[in-house]
Amino acid sequence: MQRGPVHQPSAPGSQASFVVWQQADKKLFAAGVGTSIDYVVARYFASCGDAVLDAASEACDDANAVDGDGCDSNCTLTACGNAVATAGEECDDANVTNGDGCDTNCTLPRCGNGARAPGEVCDDGNLVGGDGCENDCSYTPVVQTASAGATVTTDASFEGATPERPVQTTITTPNAGEITITASPATAAPTGLAVVGATLRIEAPPATAQAPLAITLRVDHSAIPAEIGAANLDVSRDGVVIAACSGPSGTAAPDPCVSARSVLPDGDAEITVLTSHASLWSTVARGLTKAEQTCVNGINGAGAKVAAAQAKAASACIKAAAKGAEADPQGCLTADANQKIAAATAKTTEVAANACVPAPAFGFTSAVVVNDAAQLAPLDLVAVVFGAALNTAVLATTSDPAGAKCQGSLLESLQKLAGAEAKAFLKCAKIGLQGKKTAVIFSATEFSHCLHEIGIDADGKWAKASAKLVATLDSACPEFTLPNSIPGGCAHGPTPPVCFRRKVDCGVCRMFRDTNDLGIDCDLFDDGVSDSSCL
Repeated sequence: MQRGPVHQPSAPGSQASFVVWQQADKKLFAAGVGTSIDYVVARYFASCGDAVLDAASEACDDANAVDGDGCDSNCTLTACGNAVATAGEECDDANVTNGDGCDTNCTLPRCGNGARAPGEVCDDGNLVGGDGCENDCSYTPVVQTASAGATVTTDASFEGATPERPVQTTITTPNAGEITITASPATAAPTGLAVVGATLRIEAPPATAQAPLAITLRVDHSAIPAEIGAANLDVSRDGVVIAACSGPSGTAAPDPCVSARSVLPDGDAEITVLTSHASLWSTVARGLTKAEQTCVNGINGAGAKVAAAQAKAASACIKAAAKGAEADPQGCLTADANQKIAAATAKTTEVAANACVPAPAFGFTSAVVVNDAAQLAPLDLVAVVFGAALNTAVLATTSDPAGAKCQGSLLESLQKLAGAEAKAFLKCAKIGLQGKKTAVIFSATEFSHCLHEIGIDADGKWAKASAKLVATLDSACPEFTLPNSIPGGCAHGPTPPVCFRRKVDCGVCRMFRDTNDLGIDCDLFDDGVSDSSCL
């Protein structure tokens, strides 16, 4: 039995069939089945079931379409996470993400299925209360009457924090009374913060700033983002980050305040807070300040405008050369006759000087790096169409009008696709850095995820620009019978639309990688393979 989208194209590899297939499989791509559209292309064009193993796209091929026999109908090994639901699996969505409709153990999301998903702080595979994990997948609350000076802890077995219970809490009270500690899922963080581990609701006898409660939070190293580090975690009460204590030792001044923090030998973070009263507590990672966000958003926006100016100038040079009005299109690309590129690069320099001093913790390099990266990306697209010898590759409208139309239209389509991808990145950056509608971006690694927003294409602009590219190839370069018009290389492969799409992906990835110093491997981003296709 075949699973997933089924397509019957009129001709394998045709442009029209590519569009239909691409749109239908887009959800799989966005869900992480592959890191680029090429992964899914390989799935489509490979002949699964022919008993010939295609190492690029098949893990196995047993010449049948039977699921659960060791090699499933999509030519992957029978296993949870291969996109084929077999015996013993309630679902299989081809990823190992909990809370997305099918959990990592291939069961439907619900409390008690043994897979801890967003909204659950624990899941022990049953709905029995009082065993440490309640039937609503929250920890069994710790409720204890304490005498003055006594200590109450969630770590009854003295295991410390663990991946299963990433936050352990210890409270010492100066006054007698009942203490309740309830751990709930990491709540939606206030703007600019990301909750690490769990959120704790603590009830304890009232204290004073002079004789405060001492609350120690221990966070397991597995729950701490590597980019943040155990030493850089903060604590918030009721959504407000707590400052360090600055008053006499043992007093909550300010109230509350952090009196001690340390990184334990096993990598766990331990933070002690002094406070006159308990409430809602979280360990948190901070994102960029508003001023730092202004820098990062401003510099990315300025870079995008530089790229747009360079792209426009490149198109003008090609059109002029095709009409015989420009003898040196290669030199024209960077001549900047109308000084539009110069004006855009000057704006980048201005933003860097006015908004990026001091520099933010991530998301900024320098105006020089930004301008260089932004100008290079559109120039690379010119090479994708015309190859290395631009001056001899541009076709004249008088002698080869069809070829000239193909070249100009294709370059314009590539530029529009790159522009759509850039806008998706900029939108993700703005929203993510604010942390208002989504989890806050608090590191370069989190920031690099904005490149994947290009594939998710929430507003459909990528799909529109991609469809325009294929339509251009269909109409202006029919059946790719004009390979001499496109000496850049993509016209000679089996799937030109995919090749061009990859080239755009590569350029956009490199531009924002360099602009923001993201450290992402664009060679993996463009096609999911370390093959030197995007360096």
